[in-house]
Amino acid sequence: MEPLVYPLENWVRLIDYQYGLEPLSCAGSLCNPEGGGRFNVGIELDPGTLSPWPAFYIAQDHATAFREKFQIESKSNVDGLTPAELALNPGVDYTAISLCGKLHRVFDLRKDASVAALAKVLAKITLPPRARELAKELKIPMSELLVVKTAEQVCSVVLKNNWRTLPVQFGLPSQSHILAELIRAAGFEAILYKSTKGAGDCLAIFPGLMDGRSYIEVVGQILPGVKHVRLDANSARGLEGVGAYTA
Repeated sequence: MEPLVYPLENWVRLIDYQYGLEPLSCAGSLCNPEGGGRFNVGIELDPGTLSPWPAFYIAQDHATAFREKFQIESKSNVDGLTPAELALNPGVDYTAISLCGKLHRVFDLRKDASVAALAKVLAKITLPPRARELAKELKIPMSELLVVKTAEQVCSVVLKNNWRTLPVQFGLPSQSHILAELIRAAGFEAILYKSTKGAGDCLAIFPGLMDGRSYIEVVGQILPGVKHVRLDANSARGLEGVGAYTA
């Protein structure tokens, strides 16, 4: 699977207003009570599962970023209500940040060939005998023990299913967390995927793995007091937010 070199122009990140002076911080992805984000593990996950890592989430356009932040389904349009009125936490002030940049080692989850190659690798993994024994003891039908073997199954478990169920209810990593861990271990610095809420694409960027040539930069007017306007290999450590939650 060849990494994708991906330029960014006018991508968007929405952040709560009170965090406006740190538009490139990833700390929020670690302390999310849902156990992290779709492609990163937070500190709320049970110890002994996966070690936390942060991610920087951005969207291709404002509409997609808005729907992702407030978790508004793409088809939501109730009696003429606006997206803001449909948001789960209406009235929250937010700041829209415009971004540009270039990434050099991106895994393209939108591309059939990339996902098919990944599925081919995953298909070699067999269900451990102990898992079969536990399923029998717990009277879990073997048909419910899904082992991903096809590109369609990869996309289904990662993008279509509710990834929050396992982290929130059981403190366990979701399928998308495990996939992200494998992609990170393969040396990719970001995952490019189709938004499940809006019409555009999204990126989950892993700052600590950023290529020395890669960067994300704030464009347009910069607020007074903003400390960091560029996320790259040099600034990643200070923006990951790891120290604040692992001390």
